[in-house]
Amino acid sequence: MIKILSNTTKRRSERLRRRKTTLFKKAFDLGRDYDVDVAVIIRQHGRYYTFRSMDNLSWPPSMNEIETSYPLPKNMLPRDIQNKTFNSGRHIS
Repeated sequence: MIKILSNTTKRRSERLRRRKTTLFKKAFDLGRDYDVDVAVIIRQHGRYYTFRSMDNLSWPPSMNEIETSYPLPKNMLPRDIQNKTFNSGRHIS
């Protein structure tokens, strides 16, 4: 049986593909322009898409390594981003 995707599903899938590409490009630019190490992990339907700004197996560090590092890490969750955005008068769509 052939599954036919609706135009809405196709558009959404294409938009997600483009946003992933843009996110990885922005992560690359951030690392290059500001000399910082960057890691991005996206999981979609059980498949991982990753970007690492350095070709080193020790990067990114494990969550345990991050949590026990000093200075203490600044961890962000979706609510932190939403609160900051809503409080600044801009909204995330």
